[in-house]
Amino acid sequence: QGLSSVYVVGADRQLLGIVSMEDAAEAAKKEAKSLDGILIRDIPTAGPDETLDDLLPKATSGKFPIAVIDKNRKLLGVLPRVAVLTALAGENNPEEEYGRNYVEQNETVAI
Repeated sequence: QGLSSVYVVGADRQLLGIVSMEDAAEAAKKEAKSLDGILIRDIPTAGPDETLDDLLPKATSGKFPIAVIDKNRKLLGVLPRVAVLTALAGENNPEEEYGRNYVEQNETVAI
């Protein structure tokens, strides 16, 4: 499974935004020196204590996974939208490691 986006973090893993792989490839072709033109800052985020009810609107309205951040915007993890919907439906995911595997397959880039 290929990556569709990359989370961008700054000092101390502070979340800055996300870059789509398509935009990153295009910027690389143009030999861009900065992510400023392609960094998407308006992305869904959640605190570590949010409930499924809190997460549902975020999971259904956006196209990116939900970034889990602390009060200082430190990136703690990534919650795939499908994981929220699956949990809400009460379905058992046959692979308990789904969320962890997703995070392992998605990268963060510190700048």
